[in-house]
Amino acid sequence: GKINRMKYIFSILRCYSLTELMSLIIFKLSKRKRYVYYKKENTKWAYISYLPEVFFRQHDDNYLNTHQNKRESLVMGQVFANNGFNFVVESFDTVSVDNRRYDIILGLEPNFCNVAKKNLDALKIYYATGAYYKHQNLMVKVRTDYFNTKHSCHVPYYRTVIENDAADLADFIFQIGSKYTLDTYPNRIRPKISLIDQSSNLYKKISIEQKLKTYRRNEFLWLGGGGSLLKGLDLVLDYFCQHRELILHVLGNINQEVNDYYSKNLVQCDNIFFHGFVDLNTDTFIHLAERVTFGIFPSASEGAPGAMIASMKCGIIPISSKYAAFDDIDKLGFMLNNLTIDEIEASVQWATQLKPAKISDMIMENYRYASKWSLENFAVQFETLLRMKIDTYTREYRDTKK
Repeated sequence: GKINRMKYIFSILRCYSLTELMSLIIFKLSKRKRYVYYKKENTKWAYISYLPEVFFRQHDDNYLNTHQNKRESLVMGQVFANNGFNFVVESFDTVSVDNRRYDIILGLEPNFCNVAKKNLDALKIYYATGAYYKHQNLMVKVRTDYFNTKHSCHVPYYRTVIENDAADLADFIFQIGSKYTLDTYPNRIRPKISLIDQSSNLYKKISIEQKLKTYRRNEFLWLGGGGSLLKGLDLVLDYFCQHRELILHVLGNINQEVNDYYSKNLVQCDNIFFHGFVDLNTDTFIHLAERVTFGIFPSASEGAPGAMIASMKCGIIPISSKYAAFDDIDKLGFMLNNLTIDEIEASVQWATQLKPAKISDMIMENYRYASKWSLENFAVQFETLLRMKIDTYTREYRDTKK
């Protein structure tokens, strides 16, 4: 244990210069969570309400691999720098005391809203990573109430978003997700929204030839982060516990209360395997992904979640709620019409009736299609959209705001 811990600490330190290490320590100890990029010849300033810590850990792959948003944050900074901006990246949820004048404000609430209100004539771009917050809050309530009523539990509402006016304040919205994510917004806001494809934090390559030889058509995967009920885990567990002929692998951390309930009630279900949190860039995940044929994502709120993208990159065929779906779900998988056990039953019926040749085709198609979710594509889309919006704003809005 001790030796492994030392090895781990050493492997982390290896990717920092002394200056970087000092900067990171100062950042960690500081109350103001921010990173400043400044070049004398740049005259314009951008404020990014997002993830500053990554800028102090740019070479730390262990850290960058934990979520695709880490490298995306670095890309945003790079794009602003390439386009002649100085920028400040501040943690989206710390108290902001920033009084600098900005030309562009971009990022997440609450700091997106706080700084936008102080810079009324700046170009304001809300960076939306999930569904419209009122939709998400409603879904948290609906899903949690369903679970509590059905299983006589008292799970609190997790993953609710604080009331905010980010979408209204914004001139434009960059939305991670798909056309289905747009449907969660009020009509008046939709014209502001441009969709952007997120990247993926799966860098390890699966051998697709190996998968075509080894996949087992009765093996399913549920992969997800926080918010087990919002992501429909309970529906999947309730269904698979009744169907011993199917195998389910559950990957990711599970909310404590949900975990407590199922650890008591699934004792007899030897067809469900809980793997806990698994780093996607490990042999453990890749070997599992070679066996699993279908991924099941009955999420009530995310647009094309990272978990689904990572599994499609491994040739796993998606069964997805409308909210989590991507534009071509009908060709590549199965879209759940609602979040019920009957609908999960329907999707499994569909899955079990597919001919082997069709399954092989779909594995290949998902594997190919998913390559569109990459950091390179994200960078190109982000820069193209940003330049477009700066142009539009300079032409049309400056005059009206004076």
